[in-house]
Amino acid sequence: MSHPSPDKCKDVLDLSRDPVKHFVRVNGWLQAATSRFAKLNAQGAPREFGLRYLTLCGKEGIDIYLFKRAALIRDNGRGFPSVFYCESYVGNYAQVRELLGKTRSFLGNFEELVNKNCFHEYVTNNPFDVVNLDFSGSCFPRADYPFSGTLRSITRLIEFQKGNEFDLFVTFKALRSAENNDAVTELAANMEKNFEENNEIEEKFKTCFGNLTPDDILEQDYGRFLLATFPKIVFGFGSSNSFVVKCPQKFLYQRINRRGTKYQIVKFIFSFENLGHSSTFSRASRRTAELAAHYKESTLSDFDVVPLDVDNVVIHNDVLKNELKEDCVDILESRKAFGT
Repeated sequence: MSHPSPDKCKDVLDLSRDPVKHFVRVNGWLQAATSRFAKLNAQGAPREFGLRYLTLCGKEGIDIYLFKRAALIRDNGRGFPSVFYCESYVGNYAQVRELLGKTRSFLGNFEELVNKNCFHEYVTNNPFDVVNLDFSGSCFPRADYPFSGTLRSITRLIEFQKGNEFDLFVTFKALRSAENNDAVTELAANMEKNFEENNEIEEKFKTCFGNLTPDDILEQDYGRFLLATFPKIVFGFGSSNSFVVKCPQKFLYQRINRRGTKYQIVKFIFSFENLGHSSTFSRASRRTAELAAHYKESTLSDFDVVPLDVDNVVIHNDVLKNELKEDCVDILESRKAFGT
């Protein structure tokens, strides 16, 4: 089992308290999780210890305690029974394990976790209500296959969740030079193929991007390219498993690493709802047609979702910036170490 170096982890972890990142926690993750919790209660599906939550929480567990403060999850005095977290760096795992106690966890990366047979069994018996994949790396690593291990793992997790509605949060680093060129050019080609198959999708794309082609956006603004194209992959994954998928919120902001290289962070919030079992569409062929119609609807409506540039909202607003910093500190100070 391989783990990232301490220096690599430091690049990521020094930013965990950043007000720009915390803005998305509060205005993206928390809002979506609150809506999911309300839906479960309305459906008569209460959770004894709150949302069933899978997270890549990092060493400080800020998102877990944010949800606890909002009464979306509860501890039992020894840990959080409805939470499952994954951490790939040994030092961080030891620190968060001390903080979160008997909370279920896995030392290793998300891809390794999903490939564990025992994890599939666990998800089958305890499907998640919210999955937060706050990756620190890129979507299509240069050394990986065009269909990356990360994407394969997301696909498998969606398969595990089949029949159980949930929300999925996904975060990636958008740095064009770090990506597998075959993968991103194929993604642009797939969008062009969508245009050939459906004029409405092409017209909607032109409404958003004018005369720019997917290749133009890929070369000019890789972060925006991912925001425009990555949801279509997830819509397809969902449709293959009888989900209707929407992406109601997208965020991006700028970063610079220790070597002075600028890149972007892109964040997506997806909702997965079951298609349902109307007798009108009981036959497989009719069901396939309905899923295709929902995929098209999701793709068209996705162009109406304007990504929020968090830097524009936070960086020049000192009042908001300080409020977010103070809120993050309050959450950190509220934590209770359960120990192991």
